[in-house]
Amino acid sequence: MLVVSAFCILCSATVRSIEKGYSASADKSNTEVNSDTELNSDTEVNFDTEASSDAESGNSGAESGNTGAESGAVSEPGLDSSDTSRDSGKNPSQDDSDVVLVCKGNLDGVSRELLIKLKDIVKSHPNSVSFYYENLDTGIAIAATPDKAYFCASVVKAPYIAAVLKKGVDTSEVVAIKEDVCNIPAGAELTVDQLIYYSLVHSDNNSYIELIRKYGRAVFNSYSEELGVSSRITSGHFCSMTAYEAAVYFKDIYSFALESADGKYLAEYMKKPIYNQQIGRVLSKKYPVLQKYGASYNRSVFHNTAVVCAPSPYVLSIFTDINPAAEESTKVFRDIAAVIDEINTAVAERNALPVNAEESAAD
Repeated sequence: MLVVSAFCILCSATVRSIEKGYSASADKSNTEVNSDTELNSDTEVNFDTEASSDAESGNSGAESGNTGAESGAVSEPGLDSSDTSRDSGKNPSQDDSDVVLVCKGNLDGVSRELLIKLKDIVKSHPNSVSFYYENLDTGIAIAATPDKAYFCASVVKAPYIAAVLKKGVDTSEVVAIKEDVCNIPAGAELTVDQLIYYSLVHSDNNSYIELIRKYGRAVFNSYSEELGVSSRITSGHFCSMTAYEAAVYFKDIYSFALESADGKYLAEYMKKPIYNQQIGRVLSKKYPVLQKYGASYNRSVFHNTAVVCAPSPYVLSIFTDINPAAEESTKVFRDIAAVIDEINTAVAERNALPVNAEESAAD
């Protein structure tokens, strides 16, 4: 359970200090807060996702990758039959009362201007935008509606494959594929390694589905349970997920990469996505970025979760109900990533952590 203390609210209107899925040991009434509020209060907030409703199933039909309208984003068409009972639905617009930044830890080194800039990026977007940031050295975290559930799209492929690799599978084993995989015809034989490569680097849906056919859903569901995450694949291949839950998976993937050869193998593929127009477009020239995006035109969702292997590494998970085909659909990801990177540098400097390049899990 992640206890978030010292939450700060950076808007001048009355706000809802406890959103759906949060609980608090302090007063749960609405709080009048303005930009002069101290960044370090005594309020404690849980990002415990167990309060969410029962897990969801993915689509039971076949999915296939296709190219998105903007920059080659791969979407998951034909998924509208998915049971996504936790999905919170669209917000037609953001307004001041909708944007609450929840912060954990001492933010003394972070300027108020950066935090307000971050809030304004989320507030100004016409779609629902949720994010979760955490510095992995200190546990300092900042988030906006991190427990809002969305259709996960292809973000789930990274934690699914992590769950499989943690079982010590033989990646050289050969699989006769039942559907075309990246122009390789059905009936051909591919290794598990090739299926993992196409799932992560190309975000190919059919290769991911072949992995589920081989290893099943229970491996992912057990992994989720171990991490205390509510997401479950109960049928089909996808599920609902929150920005915070995605961050939990990716934090574990980072630890896996530090601890084992299989983890480093996974990290290498996650550094090399063909589609790199969101968080990685801003940051991958500066640091290794272990990431997985998700996109669905039918569901109108667009996500990206990443571990940024800066000298003081951090996780950043951004989930939205933006349609991937929308004009400048990737801009909000880049804008949030740029500000978060400045914030993370400030956090590192404040805590006497490295700010220059050094060895990381992805090196």
